[in-house]
Amino acid sequence: MYHKLSSKDRVLDVAQYQDFATFQPALYAARDETPVISSFDQKLSFLIRLRLGLVSRGQREERLASFLKEALSALVDDRERFENLFQRAARELLSAWGIRARTFLTAQAVRRLFEALSSLSFGGSFPLFAKSEFQKGEDAKNILRWFMGTPSFRDCSFRVMTFRILKAFLFKKESALMQEICSEIETLGTALCQRLQKNHGNPWKERLSEILLGHLLTLLPFFEPEQGQELKIPQKIQGCWEMISCCVERLSLTPRWLGAPFLAFALKPKQGSPKGARLLLLFPGTAQPTASWSPLDLWTDFAPLFSIGEFLFSLFAKKRLSSFLQQERAASRHEIEVSGISLGGSLTLLTVAHFPDLVQTARAYTPAALGRHVMCCYEKKSALLKTPPDVSLFVQKGDIVSWFGARWARAWRLFLLVPEKPLGRIASHLKAFSSLSCVALIPLDPERESRRLRRKVFRALFFLFSLPVFIILSFFILMRSLIASLRAALVFFHSRGSS
Repeated sequence: MYHKLSSKDRVLDVAQYQDFATFQPALYAARDETPVISSFDQKLSFLIRLRLGLVSRGQREERLASFLKEALSALVDDRERFENLFQRAARELLSAWGIRARTFLTAQAVRRLFEALSSLSFGGSFPLFAKSEFQKGEDAKNILRWFMGTPSFRDCSFRVMTFRILKAFLFKKESALMQEICSEIETLGTALCQRLQKNHGNPWKERLSEILLGHLLTLLPFFEPEQGQELKIPQKIQGCWEMISCCVERLSLTPRWLGAPFLAFALKPKQGSPKGARLLLLFPGTAQPTASWSPLDLWTDFAPLFSIGEFLFSLFAKKRLSSFLQQERAASRHEIEVSGISLGGSLTLLTVAHFPDLVQTARAYTPAALGRHVMCCYEKKSALLKTPPDVSLFVQKGDIVSWFGARWARAWRLFLLVPEKPLGRIASHLKAFSSLSCVALIPLDPERESRRLRRKVFRALFFLFSLPVFIILSFFILMRSLIASLRAALVFFHSRGSS
């Protein structure tokens, strides 16, 4: 589609430029010389025209990708190491800012593209393990090596899944193994904090390490730390990293008649903690079959007409969380941070959307988006606040979970983690890309991502698929609750008869 150019249009013909060194100054000049008058707000046709002449769409994409690749390679010294990553990151930038779908760019799109280019992060976080390979007899470490490392899913199947792990995750929960993993997470967090305290002077590595640290802590709920258990977790307080001693409090988010309750875990700083320490509220994602709350997580995942997690949140968790957050705000001097991964990430966003005045910080990893009505409610509430909550979302290339749901809030910060090579759909959701040695962190536009066609398609497909699954799970949960109630009644009458 070609637009008739007026005399006010700035025309850039990509075909005239053979490399980024000559193309970049012209693009910057077009960006800077274009007035930013009220044309954006009024949606007038005043544009920077990026005209491609007779260059076909495929050639256009290749040329723009090569230009961006040159720009990215200038940001780091080790170009050969990041060669493949530059190519993937360049294409993601083009896609993220709508360049593939349009022949012409608005001045605003060009400006935001270069803002995104300047805020990219390349590299890898500090390594978590001295030995990245799986080791015999280290079940707890091997599980975290897979979540936080590079081995493939096939390696996980044949090397990690010992009989002990299979039994603990599929048939009968082993409390000793769960506690070993919680202790290992604490140890890894301490080691990562010590490296961050040294300030190596590499902002990209530190940024990715911070993301990795948050991702690591969101794994704690899967392994169910005990009520009252003491854990030391790293927190950044006034620009400095410190280890904060916390006490675990379990929060039951569902009633007893549904069986074992769905839990959230509050890590409360102990008395005497430094000023600025935060209370960390962690939500679990869809967990292994032996988790205490299974299958309530699947039940709320597949609730039709609701975003992921919204069914359980609206029916049961909202009132309980409101009471807990209000009590903590009244009784504690600590700010509240909520965090979670997958389903836990969605519950994190639901919490901050309904209680923006009670939550200061939120970090969600590989979450699904929320419903439009929830987002509208959040934006109205947050507009009345002097300081809205700081919300960051981290999605991963290849993970389809983030394609579900209606939209993100405009003010939320959305980032895409892109690895050097594709890792598959399952690994893209389960693994922490921030732990990889070669990864790019790309800022995205929440509004543009919310308008993507694939999001609407996945919402429709999800509804058709989720309805029968939800009915089956509802029947199973109700039958299980009925059987548990009958057993409790029989025990009660038997105890009365014997007495």
